[in-house]
Amino acid sequence: MKSVVFRKYGKSAFMLVLLMFVLALPALAMAAGSGGGSDPFNGATTTIIDWLKGGLGLLLSILALGIGLIAGLRVGSIWGIAIGFGFAVVCYYGPDILQSIFGATL
Repeated sequence: MKSVVFRKYGKSAFMLVLLMFVLALPALAMAAGSGGGSDPFNGATTTIIDWLKGGLGLLLSILALGIGLIAGLRVGSIWGIAIGFGFAVVCYYGPDILQSIFGATL
């Protein structure tokens, strides 16, 4: 059974796509190996880390504590407090741990 691409467009379309990919490889290799360029996601990463260590992290921790307490009261457990505090610890210290992991490999 032939694929839809070969049936509809033939081998010429497949060869054209393959040729475009082969011609693009040197440009991709030079872009990946430059090393001196700026990281376009650096600003977004810094913003999200600032949010997690600031008001957003506190808001998420309070919500986790509240939802955990309500769920804990429903089943008769106090694990909601531990979940709320655990969420706060992860929001504050998690980005630093991830940056140290990625910083060691980059």
